[in-house]
Amino acid sequence: IEGLQTFDSEVANVFEVGLKSTFMEGALQLNVSAYTNDYEGLQLSQIVNRASINQNADVTIEGISGEAHSGATRPSCVRVTMLHPQGTEIRNSRQITILSAEETPKLQKLWA
Repeated sequence: IEGLQTFDSEVANVFEVGLKSTFMEGALQLNVSAYTNDYEGLQLSQIVNRASINQNADVTIEGISGEAHSGATRPSCVRVTMLHPQGTEIRNSRQITILSAEETPKLQKLWA
C-alpha cells in the first residue's frame, strides 16, 4: 500500500530460571524466579495529539519475581482455605493409581 510505513522486525532473547518449593508438610509454598528479556527492535506505540506514533527500540528488562503462601498447617494455608470449602479433608500425600484391565472399561463409560 502506497505511503504505508513499515517497522523493523522484533527479536526477543528471553531467559528465566526459577524454583517452586513446598515446606513444612505443605503449610508453606515459595516460588521465586529471575528473568532477563533482551529485545532488539521492540515495537513501541505512543499516542500523541490523537495520533499513534510507532517506533522501534532496543530494550532490556530484568527482574526477580516471587510469591509465598503459608499457614500454620497445610489446611490453614491461605490458598487452601480460599480454594476448598470449610471442612474439606486436606491430606499432604502423593497418589499413584494403578488400574487393572477389568477397571479400565468402567472408567471409559464414565468419560463417555
